[in-house]
Amino acid sequence: MKVLSEVGGLTMGKLAEELALNLPTLTKLVDRMVQEALVYRVPDPNERRKVRMFLSDRGVVLLASQDKRVVEHEAKVEDTYGNEDTQRLKDMLESFIKQIV
Repeated sequence: MKVLSEVGGLTMGKLAEELALNLPTLTKLVDRMVQEALVYRVPDPNERRKVRMFLSDRGVVLLASQDKRVVEHEAKVEDTYGNEDTQRLKDMLESFIKQIV
């Protein structure tokens, strides 16, 4: 949802690339989010075989709520471990994710 809020209208292929997910996994995830009215699909006006994903109003509200929780959690981690260790942890996690993708 975060990616779609920042760059709405992505095709499934581009969204999979952004999220480092394979298409079958992403399709299941998007199908579930469509059922929950968090995102919606629109046919691509230039290529009828493609669809573009957009975040719905309901998705925007949920994302705002999740973002708030993330910020609160990050603040707790920084309070516990300090700025340097928190940044080091973020860097290590990002490195780990890049290695498994």
